[in-house]
Amino acid sequence: NYPYSADTYTGLGIKDLSCMETEYPGKTFVEYPGGRFPFEDKQFNWVFSNGVIEHVGDEQAQLLFINEMIRVSKYVFFTTPNKHFPIEAHSRIFFLHWFDKPFFNWCAKNKPWINRSNLNLLSAHKLKKLMNESTASTCKILRNYFYGLPLTFTVICSGKE
Repeated sequence: NYPYSADTYTGLGIKDLSCMETEYPGKTFVEYPGGRFPFEDKQFNWVFSNGVIEHVGDEQAQLLFINEMIRVSKYVFFTTPNKHFPIEAHSRIFFLHWFDKPFFNWCAKNKPWINRSNLNLLSAHKLKKLMNESTASTCKILRNYFYGLPLTFTVICSGKE
C-alpha cells in the first residue's frame, strides 16, 4: 500500500504497464527496454526495488541496474532473495539452487520459464562485490532472517551528491 500522493509514484517495467494506470489512477508507469533508465540524474528522492535485481540478467546487467538506481535518485532501497537460503523462492526447490548447473538443468525440465537469463540469484558475497563495484558512496546491506537463517537482503545506498 503506497501511503503517499499518487502523483509522487513512478513505476518502471520492461512490459506494457498501461493496465496499471487504470488500476492505480494518478500514478505514472513507464515502459522501457531494459538497460539505462529513461530518467534524468537525481530525478527522484528514492528508488525502491523489491525482488527485481535477480531478474535483470548477468552480473554486468545487475551492476548496471544498481548504478542506474543510484544515478536517478538520491537514495536507493532494494531487496533480493538470499541464494543460500535452503528454499529457492521462484522454483520452491530445496538446496538444488545452490549449484547452478544442476539447478538450471532441473528448471529446464520442470520450470522451463526459469533460466540463466532471467534468474541470477545473489549470495551475500556476490551482493557485497556488486555494491563495492557500483557507484554507491554509502551502502548498508541488511540480512532479513526467517527462523534464524537469512532469507533476503535489503540494500540501502546512495551515490555522490
